[in-house]
Amino acid sequence: MAFKAIIVTSNKEPATWGGVLHDPDLADAILDRLIERGEIIHLKGKSYRNP
Repeated sequence: MAFKAIIVTSNKEPATWGGVLHDPDLADAILDRLIERGEIIHLKGKSYRNP
């Protein structure tokens, strides 16, 4: 089986996804599947979207 890469970006911390999706159980299930074989990378610094 070939695996494909996926990149998910968000300006919200994973712990707050339950509130964003209005369903903490759904958010937990999504995150569980994403990070099972993945990695969370936090990027910090100045935003270039709002100069």
